Amino acid sequence: AGGMLGGQTISSPGAMLDRTAVPSISIELKPTSGRSEGDAEEEGGADTKDKTAEQAMAETEMAMKQLEQQQRETENTQFEETETEIRQAIDAAPDLKELAKNLLIDKTPEGLRIQVIDREGKPMFKAGSATMMDRTAKLVAQIAVAVKDLPNKVKIAGHTDSTPFRSKKKGYGNWDLSSDRAQVSRRVLIEGGLDPERIAAVEGRASRDPLLPDDTASPRNRRISILLLRKPPPKDAKAAATAGSAGTAKPGQGKGQGTAPLPQKLNKDWTGPRVQ
Repeated sequence: AGGMLGGQTISSPGAMLDRTAVPSISIELKPTSGRSEGDAEEEGGADTKDKTAEQAMAETEMAMKQLEQQQRETENTQFEETETEIRQAIDAAPDLKELAKNLLIDKTPEGLRIQVIDREGKPMFKAGSATMMDRTAKLVAQIAVAVKDLPNKVKIAGHTDSTPFRSKKKGYGNWDLSSDRAQVSRRVLIEGGLDPERIAAVEGRASRDPLLPDDTASPRNRRISILLLRKPPPKDAKAAATAGSAGTAKPGQGKGQGTAPLPQKLNKDWTGPRVQ
């Protein structure tokens, strides 16, 4: 009864496998912060590059300041030597000694200013004219000798007092007179050895910049100003270093190695008044 197995089935203990079921696989994922290790490495590298760039910029700025300071010290040394040389030349020339009081030399933010001024009884030009006195020409020529070897550009300005100028030429006034005197001074400087390419400007200022603001009619306001312009600050460290090595001496190694040279004579082919 019940067949050969008597109602019993042949099977191994345990649950039967369902061959029609679709197998499933579970994978446990670790939570992340949204950044990969590669991202972190890239950010760290960027931070390092930024710090390196900032450091390089700071070092460049510091080098620029040092170069600018060195340039200023060198110029001041050269300016002092130039002033000493001019004054020694005046003392060494009997016909120029009396003009020592007609000479004002000072350092300004723009550069070294050399002014040849009028005094009572000692005018630098003939009255109401751009004709330079012989003694003035000698003095200006000696200034040219003293500054001709410096690299600085030169600005020349003529000045008058505030007294209205009356001329036979219609419309000719203090503006014209101061301009003409500046041009005459330019020519004497060139004849004395100054390179024309170094002249940056020549202008007449009439009575606009009085030497004595409280006494604008004083003859001392009538003057010629010769300004040795300071060189512009370096634009970058490389350019500054190149310029410094090419045309700028170190402090104490200027025109006279710290001591002004003996007064020089003018070139023998100069056609104007000679400096003895």
